[in-house]
Amino acid sequence: MLLCDRFFLAKYSLEAFNALISFGALITMLQIGANVCACAADVFVGQFNGANKTNQISSPTWQMIWFSIFTNLIFVPLAFYLPDILPDHLNEDTKAIFYCRLLIAFNSLSPLTCALSTFFVGMKNTFIPMVSTIAGNGTNMILNTLLIFGVKGWIPELGIEGAAIATLLGQLTSILVLCVAFFAPYNRKTYSTHRFTLDFPLLFKILRVGGPNAIAQAAIASAWAFFFILMQSLGEASLTLASIMQTIFGFFVFIIQGLSRGVSTTVANLIGGEQTHLISQVLNSGVKLCLYFCLTISLMLALYPDIVINLLFSKADVPRIISYIDALKFTLFWGCLSFLFKSVRGLFSGLLTACGHTGFVMINETITVWFLFVLPVWICVKFFNYDVSWAYFIAFIHNASTVGVYFWKFFQVDWKKNAKLI
Repeated sequence: MLLCDRFFLAKYSLEAFNALISFGALITMLQIGANVCACAADVFVGQFNGANKTNQISSPTWQMIWFSIFTNLIFVPLAFYLPDILPDHLNEDTKAIFYCRLLIAFNSLSPLTCALSTFFVGMKNTFIPMVSTIAGNGTNMILNTLLIFGVKGWIPELGIEGAAIATLLGQLTSILVLCVAFFAPYNRKTYSTHRFTLDFPLLFKILRVGGPNAIAQAAIASAWAFFFILMQSLGEASLTLASIMQTIFGFFVFIIQGLSRGVSTTVANLIGGEQTHLISQVLNSGVKLCLYFCLTISLMLALYPDIVINLLFSKADVPRIISYIDALKFTLFWGCLSFLFKSVRGLFSGLLTACGHTGFVMINETITVWFLFVLPVWICVKFFNYDVSWAYFIAFIHNASTVGVYFWKFFQVDWKKNAKLI
């Protein structure tokens, strides 16, 4: 829903749009680790489903619901003391601080949403999570329109503060939809979804599987947060271009994340059903889908960059963005190539997670993002004054290299021997 906020704030003002990027990166960095841990439950649900253990299917979901509740012990105090932690120049924007503190205080809602969805995703039922996502984002979009821009004589113009309130209410809507489906009479009777037992051995087993990947994703998020700090030092042009790239590909990356999660769940079901010979077919299909999808996006962005700008920004800000059009085209070219390999990277990550090779995922993701992306970008910015477009060329090299390592690992695994119930 942070992405939805960016779209509306881009129309509101370029300053609000750029202000949200830094704080959004901070929220994502704190949120993504808990989300990934919660999503690891769908591997267990998938394996129990594949093995026809219906009496155990809802238990992994409940463990991650408890985990989400426990995260409040971290997020609530952090939100309270946030102004004391941030640098002075970030504390100057009180509205952005309100946005950040409110969403961090209720950050547990994000892993709670992921936890509830694992019950359905693990059984290959993507309809309910899709309805939940549409309902939540739909609520967020409607409230963003009303609260960011205001309604004359009825609702004051709240800007970034309105985006925070809209996001919170959108998250609650998503959770409501998932809860209604999760506690439906059929699921209560068949899968015992009403049994909220806290099973510490299973909880820690899920965290052991999801933890390494969570560390990896947190490392990636922190790397990108550092990247945006570097872009701020280059001025408005580079920060705006980086913000545009994050917004455009942030919209599509959710589709790729869904595909990655689908691969993980499908492979988990194959492992549970002892059909590991089909795993390579799943990967091949996933790579083809990524290729077709990314080619479509690339053609759209290459042929119509001006339309994208007009859709994103207000008429008052468009002339400023158009002045960056040449740099934007170069950045989009490398961004599209980078996104293709990032998509395939996600498939390999989901596949290896399904069979418990999360330690390798953590090491590969953490090392490559800092040493093949952040470090080279920092060197180029600090010593050679390169702009943001070269940063996305480096991102392409990073993603391609990471895929190469995953490709090697895939053929090193003896799937019949090593792919087993976790």
